[in-house]
Amino acid sequence: FMFPAKEKISWFPGHMIKGMNKMQHRLNLIDCVLEVHDARIALTGRNRTFRNTIGIKPRILLLTKSDLCDFHKQHKTFVRDKLMSEEGYTEVIFCNPSRDRDPVLKTLVKKCINLIESSERYNRQFAPDYSLMVCGIPNVGKSTVINALRRIYMARAKHKAAPEGPTPGVTRSVMEKVRIVDYPPVFLYDTPGILPPSIKRENWNDSSLVQLRETFN
Repeated sequence: FMFPAKEKISWFPGHMIKGMNKMQHRLNLIDCVLEVHDARIALTGRNRTFRNTIGIKPRILLLTKSDLCDFHKQHKTFVRDKLMSEEGYTEVIFCNPSRDRDPVLKTLVKKCINLIESSERYNRQFAPDYSLMVCGIPNVGKSTVINALRRIYMARAKHKAAPEGPTPGVTRSVMEKVRIVDYPPVFLYDTPGILPPSIKRENWNDSSLVQLRETFN
């Protein structure tokens, strides 16, 4: 994969534009946002436009594939503190959704509900349910997180609620809400992987290039 000699690379496939627009239009139905990202490039490669799109909604960063990282506790603490202080995340959580009933994900819904209850819900102040939205760049495991949560919280869930695949772009539209908890009722919206609209040359770094190359290859 060769990068052209430009100061700025721009791309934005049609389904990503539609996905971003639908995300913005459905924010009034959402209580909390779960942004999913690969723990191996925890500090780079994210779509930072999500922060402006999401606004003041509680925002949790789920760093998946943490089992593939040789992280010490001090390293995780450094990454968590840096992302929360500089990127404005409400919480940063390392997890492994591919693991059967990941103990970290077992506590995730409770954390989300506590954050929602302690924040302004505005038009959803009296809503009887809780709605979460999952977002992130392609190929970081968003659908895997949704299916893992259903396995943990819904014993009757025998089928996958969100399609998964080894290649990016499996989810190409904002889906209808998927129930992940019966009581209290908690729903999730899946979204397509959305890359940042452009990258300036001065912002290129090895980790970002690796993620970008894997996305397009």
